[in-house]
Amino acid sequence: MSDLVTIDGQPSWTLGNAAVQAAVTVQGGHLTARFAAGGREVNPFYTAPWWSEPVPPGTSEMIRVLRGDFFCLPFGSGTPPHGKTANDPWQFEGASTRGPARELSLSMDLGPVGGRVVKTVSVVDGEPVIYQEHAVTGLGGPVPLGHHPVLELPDREGAGIIDMSPPIAGFTPPGLVEEPARGVERSEGVRERG
Repeated sequence: MSDLVTIDGQPSWTLGNAAVQAAVTVQGGHLTARFAAGGREVNPFYTAPWWSEPVPPGTSEMIRVLRGDFFCLPFGSGTPPHGKTANDPWQFEGASTRGPARELSLSMDLGPVGGRVVKTVSVVDGEPVIYQEHAVTGLGGPVPLGHHPVLELPDREGAGIIDMSPPIAGFTPPGLVEEPARGVERSEGVRERG
């Protein structure tokens, strides 16, 4: 069984090894991790600074929890922002250990649209790596999805390397989505492409 602990105000399932400690929030399934590197702890994931502050009524759960990496389905759907998987609670399916590997399984039914997502997070002894998989079943037709990493790296060139496979496709709205100086999202003037 995976431990359920509160981290930065959010109940989270944890798993790890000597090289990495991972946590996944119950609400929205946001993944964070701390890595052992050169005798110190490294945390490349950002946690929104308002985690301990009250937020205005009507604020989405995704904004309340905001941290790490989270799966968005349907992505760009509007309500809730970044989709059900980034906002709603995940259900614990189980935890297991097979040899040097530890695995955590969570699930979410997608409700009226149908479908189901199974999130699997695993670590292997001796590896400073987190393996994450989302298996989506039961959806009909095309549905936008994505991973939303929220990273916090030192402000210097070469502080981090992001290595990933080439994207199949990428889209962004034609209008202003954020006003970084204000630190808030905007929705006015943003149109979805059909």
